[in-house]
Amino acid sequence: MDQIHFRRNLCTDQSTRNNIAALKNKNDTPVSIVDIWKNDLKQGEEILYPLGGELVKRLIESFGRTKFMLLLADQSYESAKKIYGTELDTIVNKIEKEIN
Repeated sequence: MDQIHFRRNLCTDQSTRNNIAALKNKNDTPVSIVDIWKNDLKQGEEILYPLGGELVKRLIESFGRTKFMLLLADQSYESAKKIYGTELDTIVNKIEKEIN
């Protein structure tokens, strides 16, 4: 299975599939979005595509495309924290609770 990086593929999965269901079915160990993001941990596409797609969907739904475009310029976790503040933690924690 190819290994890909989270940041490079933050917005790759914009399909209509159920990302949470896909992650629950593929996830044998707890997923930490922040650890993957900050440490650029390699994960298989079966985790990263739905994870990135779900995060992108929720960021756009919650904050709009304008803020998301700022994140595309610098996709680091630190940049996301500056753009979204503590609300980023809320979204990340909610996703993690749903998939772990």
